[in-house]
Amino acid sequence: VSKTATEEEVESSSFSLLKQFTTMTRDGVCYLASNSWGVFALFKFCSALVFGAADVLNVSFAERGNGADLDGSSERLGLIFASVGLGCFVAPLVFDYFTRM
Repeated sequence: VSKTATEEEVESSSFSLLKQFTTMTRDGVCYLASNSWGVFALFKFCSALVFGAADVLNVSFAERGNGADLDGSSERLGLIFASVGLGCFVAPLVFDYFTRM
């Protein structure tokens, strides 16, 4: 089966985009690895993946309960965020005792 000119153009442009993406990704990783702060950028990326999903789920969790009554959902969402904030404050104080270096 012969390909038309349009199919060949699409295939070559897709390959070109993939090659450009892999080249840019490799260059970015090499750049981050060559800097002393590259590890912090990796940590920020990983935490964005974890906490970004958690933020989406927080809204879903806050809206659970009585389906017809959404009056308390904003209060539940506030309590979820407050408990996360309290945990971020208290956990280092508690676990500092166990992680002496």
